[in-house]
Amino acid sequence: MIAHDLLTVLLWIIVGGAFSGLAVLLLNDQTRFKERCIDDVGDFLQKTDEVLLETLLDPMREAILRFPVFRDNESAQREQRSRLEKLRNLYRREYNNARINKEWGDTEWKFMTRTLPGYDPEFQPDNEWLEWRRKITVLRQTSTICCVFFRIALIKMWFLCFVWSCVPFLWRIMNLPSVATFRHVLGVDLLLAYQQLKDAVAAASLDHGAELSAELMARM
Repeated sequence: MIAHDLLTVLLWIIVGGAFSGLAVLLLNDQTRFKERCIDDVGDFLQKTDEVLLETLLDPMREAILRFPVFRDNESAQREQRSRLEKLRNLYRREYNNARINKEWGDTEWKFMTRTLPGYDPEFQPDNEWLEWRRKITVLRQTSTICCVFFRIALIKMWFLCFVWSCVPFLWRIMNLPSVATFRHVLGVDLLLAYQQLKDAVAAASLDHGAELSAELMARM
């Protein structure tokens, strides 16, 4: 009976937390500044650490931590939990960068397909306009992929951290969860997806000057 009551309370806590989280996400989304031109991108980007990211996502480097024959359990748990938190921090930054660039791409697309033709009813696209459209299309596609799959990865990591906090003794009888597996989400290589996003940003921003393009790359 007591176990059933505790389970019910835990379930309501999870449900309440989920609804609260959704409400916060909705409010945050509704209050964001989304109409971004190229000048509204750089200051909002967050620098990532590619070397650290490669290290965290290398399965060979973490093998010594995860398998009991090679590890001291308590210190291994602490180190692996720290590695997971480092990856969460880096993925948050990359998700933020993808979202900022998606908002820029969406604004450019809106101007390109709605506002610009509205200025001149006789507007006819030329090769330069078509190339611009191609670059913005790639930017929107790559940033959308990154937004979706980095968000999925962050949700999965949040759930793992939640379980870890609630049942820390679980890893005394099971192998520690792998951090390196978060490189792939539903078959998508997140490192490759982010690199494709960076390539798209470099190509689209180059039209605004090589100096500005290099500045954006340095901040990603």
